[in-house]
Amino acid sequence: MLYKETCMDIWSLKRQGFSDRAIGKRLGIDRRTVKKYIETAELPRYKTVNRKSGLEAYHELIKGWLADDDYQATNLYEKVILQGYRGSYTTIKRYVRGIKEERDRITYVRFETATCFQAQMDIGEFKVRCENDEEITVYAMIMVLGFSRHMYVEFVERCTMSVFLDFHIHSEYTINYILHKCQAINEIYLMY
Repeated sequence: MLYKETCMDIWSLKRQGFSDRAIGKRLGIDRRTVKKYIETAELPRYKTVNRKSGLEAYHELIKGWLADDDYQATNLYEKVILQGYRGSYTTIKRYVRGIKEERDRITYVRFETATCFQAQMDIGEFKVRCENDEEITVYAMIMVLGFSRHMYVEFVERCTMSVFLDFHIHSEYTINYILHKCQAINEIYLMY
């Protein structure tokens, strides 16, 4: 079987007037192979071979060992060799990696709550340059509702407990105002 490039060279040389024998000598292949590809005028197709793995007989055994303990592939290779396996370490390593990746794959279920039952609060610190080139630290306090993602942001100069509690009061008041306004708008839409 030839590479695509070699077939392209065969066809190109044939168009230039070279004989099959001359093409074969130039490319280092038999003249009958040259003739075959000129007559078929098709690129070579590679057939896939479905071979069974030599490790297949040991799959359940390896899975059992991994269920008992978190063995490394080197340890499992030594154990499987004692059971009569004649294949390579790389085959076992590839198989064990696949099992461990499948086993360790973590899925997260998104935690949802009803409206107004949960919010997340965060504080960020920023350096701000004033008009007189003085640099001051400003804190951004953010409250985000878990269900609707409504957000309230307030910038403060100090991060003390009293400021923190005031922020909670302001954010709760503002978010409740927004939610009640949205609820009223939705009720108006429902009437029509």
